[in-house]
Amino acid sequence: MMVSFFDQFASPSFLGIPLIAVAIALPWVLFPTPPSRWVNNRLITVQTWLLTGLPISLYFLLTWGDMIEHCWYPRQQNFSPLLTYKAFSRMASRLEH
Repeated sequence: MMVSFFDQFASPSFLGIPLIAVAIALPWVLFPTPPSRWVNNRLITVQTWLLTGLPISLYFLLTWGDMIEHCWYPRQQNFSPLLTYKAFSRMASRLEH
């Protein structure tokens, strides 16, 4: 079987289904937007918080501090505890209401 140099750039597929289609469609299937008439339960509340609060927290960490140095190593050490603290503090404040 002979392959060309451009086979490495071919879109990967599994059982004839392109994996890029699965990667694009999977978030829409896993996190549907609930209509406004639904009563929010804990699962929808956590999913909504993760989809809205997590990117904001990540962007805050990227713009936080002195960006002139572009030193990512010290931020990687502080990333996980800070994100965990923010996650639990926001969830606790939302559960109180």
